[in-house]
Amino acid sequence: MGPSAIGAGRLYTPALEDEPNASIQDPEELACFAHAESESEPEAEASEATPATDNNAARTRERNSSGFYADAGYTRSGDGVFAGVAALKTADPEGGEELELFSASGQLGAQNELQAGVARAGDSVEYKGVRGSVAVDVLTTRVNGGIYNDDDSVGANLGAMNTAVGIEVTAGGGGWQATVGVSASMGVAVSSGERNIDGDATIERCFKGSIGALTLGFCSEL
Repeated sequence: MGPSAIGAGRLYTPALEDEPNASIQDPEELACFAHAESESEPEAEASEATPATDNNAARTRERNSSGFYADAGYTRSGDGVFAGVAALKTADPEGGEELELFSASGQLGAQNELQAGVARAGDSVEYKGVRGSVAVDVLTTRVNGGIYNDDDSVGANLGAMNTAVGIEVTAGGGGWQATVGVSASMGVAVSSGERNIDGDATIERCFKGSIGALTLGFCSEL
């Protein structure tokens, strides 16, 4: 039997009987009150097919369904809202393939993004603890600024890029990662932040920059 409203952390005295809130509250009333309190805080909305994330890159990467895509709601951290649509948006967590066709999305909050594209495709493989991936963009445009970076680090990012066609190759394992990309692009984009993707006691520091045709990025525990 749980403690009453009088007995929780206070010694009983006859004077307590005269206090207006001294009676035991109905458990159903307490449950309703707790539910009302929880509704006052924004919560990340997620479907089974697309788990809640903090940017569009992660929404594609973590999606576990295939086909037409349309979604909107709070981000995973609850500090932003997003909306997106794509003729096709799919990712295979086991095989590593990702594909997004005729897509557009926007996000406002701690991370701000506005982007559209004809096609984004990627694939990845892992060998002896090293994971390699390749990503291709075709006719894409993006403007972004905020704290949640595409490499899953948290810090700062700012950019505006128009790409006719581009390719990026990334390799990483443990706490390190390196990215090299070339493209037919106009614009500049930079990001810098920290993460702990391997879950050890050492934080990884990441940086990525794109200037016109060249993209370079790295994450390291040094």
